[in-house]
Amino acid sequence: MTKTKETHDIHILERPLDGLAPGRIVHYWPHEHETRNAGPAGAPTPGPWAAIVTLVGHRSWPETPELENPRALVNLNVQMPMCPPVGHDPVARFEKVPYSETPAPGCWTWPTR
Repeated sequence: MTKTKETHDIHILERPLDGLAPGRIVHYWPHEHETRNAGPAGAPTPGPWAAIVTLVGHRSWPETPELENPRALVNLNVQMPMCPPVGHDPVARFEKVPYSETPAPGCWTWPTR
């Protein structure tokens, strides 16, 4: 008996925030200044960077009228591409990161296959 591989595609265009919960892996697209010290010997390391969602929205966050869906704001633990020197945190923590359907600096997107 052969097993078929189940696919868990995220229907980005239909309902992009379905399945969004703490613990999900997403992509973070860094700003240019964030990439400067993330690579070997100071070489820029463009995104995407792997990130873990730690919080989805919060009642204390003010409504953001320019966002289509304020629930799309998340807190992320972003895994840095290169290991930092001993004594430095290997994870960058970002608060209130908005969702973007296309890669944009300072935003998160779903990973693509």
